[in-house]
Amino acid sequence: MRCQSDLFNDKPIVIGANDHRFLIAEDLSQLNIQADIILEPVQRNSCAAIIAGCLQAIERDENSIVLVLAADHAIKNENGFRDTIQRSMSAANEGHLITFGIKPDYPATGYGYVLPDTDNLIKGGYLVSRFVEKPNETLAKQYMNEGCFWNSGNFMFRASVFLDEAKRLVPQIVGAATKSHLQKKSDLDFLRLDEKAFSTSPSISVDYAIMEKTEKAVVFPASHDWSDIGTWNSVWRNLPKDEADNAFLGDIIIKDDRNNFVHSRERLTTLLGVDDTIVVVTRDAILVGNQSQSEQIKRLVDELNLAE
Repeated sequence: MRCQSDLFNDKPIVIGANDHRFLIAEDLSQLNIQADIILEPVQRNSCAAIIAGCLQAIERDENSIVLVLAADHAIKNENGFRDTIQRSMSAANEGHLITFGIKPDYPATGYGYVLPDTDNLIKGGYLVSRFVEKPNETLAKQYMNEGCFWNSGNFMFRASVFLDEAKRLVPQIVGAATKSHLQKKSDLDFLRLDEKAFSTSPSISVDYAIMEKTEKAVVFPASHDWSDIGTWNSVWRNLPKDEADNAFLGDIIIKDDRNNFVHSRERLTTLLGVDDTIVVVTRDAILVGNQSQSEQIKRLVDELNLAE
């Protein structure tokens, strides 16, 4: 809903996995939004998907500006989000590849960081000095002190400019995505990319393939809140909490506990005298860990396929 204003095209381009096509269609239907739904026949990470989206945008309008947003990010301040987009539009129009930086409010180890070159101001943003991968807590504190931003993983650029950079830096991905897009087929409400062509693309993120190598990257400080819902700690941060900072989903009883997250929809789960703990209960398994182990717990849940 944050993209429903005069700033945005009222028919978004949504890219997702073939296995998720009916979930995507149902969500859009509930929001009463018409969209171009592009289905990836195989996973090839974000770069190939974004290139396919840019090709679709240029098919509509060769001067398109594309805003790349991940589906699993939480943004509560929608007015601030639209202000961020409005402020960065001029730089995108002039040919810069925009990434949106979030001012850290704690030394997160699960996010990448962007260091701005504060001596090079670009239309209210800064040229990117460097990108930094997910650090340990000591480095995260250092990056905060140095004025680094969290890398939101959301981008904006003129589609044609991005494709030109992609052709220069990753021509094999552009070739595979272009051939796949040219051979796409309509199927009900979906656009199916050609599997044989798309499969020849290397699997790499847009960060590694383009943003960390281009000289056109500009980071804009965001006017809005942001969270990547990628760990249980992130889920905890974005849920309502009781007076003791406990957050929970399901049938839960908590007594004399602080700073916990409990996910238990299958059965009654009770905590007594426990602090700083993550508990995930499913039909088949129970997982317990410390809040500081949030990222490891998320990876373990994914590996064991415990997530509901």
